[in-house]
Amino acid sequence: MIPAAELTEIDPTRQVQTLPYILFVEDEQTVRELIARSLADEFSVETAGDGEAALRAVLKRRPDLVVTDLVMPGISGIELVRTLRSTPSTATIPILMISGRAPDELRIMGFELGADSYLPKPYTERELRVRIRAMLQSERVRREAAGREAQQQAEKRGIAERAALLQSITDAFYALDRNWRFNY
Repeated sequence: MIPAAELTEIDPTRQVQTLPYILFVEDEQTVRELIARSLADEFSVETAGDGEAALRAVLKRRPDLVVTDLVMPGISGIELVRTLRSTPSTATIPILMISGRAPDELRIMGFELGADSYLPKPYTERELRVRIRAMLQSERVRREAAGREAQQQAEKRGIAERAALLQSITDAFYALDRNWRFNY
């Protein structure tokens, strides 16, 4: 229980900044733990040891990015990519494939299924961070552009509906804009 004195020190106007949520899927436990610890200063990282655990994690909370090894026992990284891309609620999650042993054909299949990027092992922490940041930034730009496009389409529909309404009126009238200029 939080003491009352500590509650009064909380600033309700302060906005909580959330870290991007990354799901890191790797069957090697030591690599998984090392990466999660090293990225924790910049990202909220959850890990999964295989594709099945990754799918359960995605059902609990939609990640901003999935980083998955391609070669894993059980549900492989390729099957994980296929499942995420074929599910409407997860189809747009950016996916970074990683692997040190994946043949070219497997990597190509991952791209054909809709993975966004590939990073070969061994990779440096810096390289992984930069790739994650770039993918998150690209996703943010795409999402903002889609939002602007949807807003513009809604405005065009609204203008067309107002014009149709004004044209249906048989009485004489004038329409003015915000600057008192005649627009109809």
